[in-house]
Amino acid sequence: MSGYTEITGTQFTNYTSIEALQDIIIRTISRWFNIHGAVWSELECFDGVYILCGIDRIQSHFELFEVREHLYQLVMYAVGSFRRHGSSCDYFEKMFDCLSVQILNPDREFAKMNDCLSIAYPPMNFDLLDVEPAQHIFENPVPLRGALAETVIYSESESEEDEDYGGRYGGYGGNDGGYFDEDEILLTTEDAAVLSEDEDTVASLEDAVASLEDKDTVASLEDTVASLEDDVIMSMPLRNMSDKQIDRYCCIIGECPSNAIYEWTSDFNGGAITRYSYINFADTTISDRRVLNVSITCAIFTGCTLRNVQFEQVHFHRCDFMSVTLDNVTFKDCQFTYCDLDICIDLDNSCSVEFYDPEEEMRQAFLEDNVTYRYC
Repeated sequence: MSGYTEITGTQFTNYTSIEALQDIIIRTISRWFNIHGAVWSELECFDGVYILCGIDRIQSHFELFEVREHLYQLVMYAVGSFRRHGSSCDYFEKMFDCLSVQILNPDREFAKMNDCLSIAYPPMNFDLLDVEPAQHIFENPVPLRGALAETVIYSESESEEDEDYGGRYGGYGGNDGGYFDEDEILLTTEDAAVLSEDEDTVASLEDAVASLEDKDTVASLEDTVASLEDDVIMSMPLRNMSDKQIDRYCCIIGECPSNAIYEWTSDFNGGAITRYSYINFADTTISDRRVLNVSITCAIFTGCTLRNVQFEQVHFHRCDFMSVTLDNVTFKDCQFTYCDLDICIDLDNSCSVEFYDPEEEMRQAFLEDNVTYRYC
């Protein structure tokens, strides 16, 4: 069969003799393709194997042989490098499938090959609503626990040749990819339940890994955003910074430089309040405000009137509240460090106060400058 490639093949059992099968194939090929003189010839080297000759015009050949009594194998070959289910051999596949339809229906004569297409390739039913479910949703698809789902038993009386093969090549089912050389293998529904639990575990682990990957991705994005925000803060003019930007600026450089303080310091003359740090609010009125989750540094509220103002989660550092007037002002979860507080300021237990103690600060500085090291 030089120059020909096997396309496909199938078996037939509805004929009592190979001659009858040969006859219907020749009559069908002659009728469909107007070919005359096609004959079956027995191959010299293979007894009982017949090849259909005289059909070179359709660039294909057929082989036919008897597998056992009343079981016949028909194989199709075609010119070129064709593969089953490949676009190159669609025509040869259709030819063989239509020929199979005619062979399976000897009492019905199809005048043309296309007459078999509707039988060889019936239309698919896409109306899923008309399809009956294989099993009711409330029925248990698994047998009762302990019931034997499947039993595979291999006889102990295997031939010595098989035993030698198993011993030399890792047994059936060994590393060489052969068969299992087991005396008995039992698969029960309990084993199936264990496998199901393992699959659930694997799925759970995969979800956990995906969750961790999502967390890593979110953390990476947050770091990127924070880095971009820091770049913006370090490049913007000092006088345009807000309270949070000032706090972040000092955190980045590790100190509060004097030149920055000079840029930040200004007097409040009314209007919108963009920030509180380093602003002098003396003798002004601030009303209807809610200040949330910021750090306010070196703000001066001396003589200021605060009306309907709420401070929540605010850290006041070195701020001056002397002679301040409070009208419906609340401090919640606030922290005061080194601030001058007027006696009228009444703080609840949610706030903390740390006063400046110059003597304690000098003592700590002295201890830091006079560290005694002991060497053992």
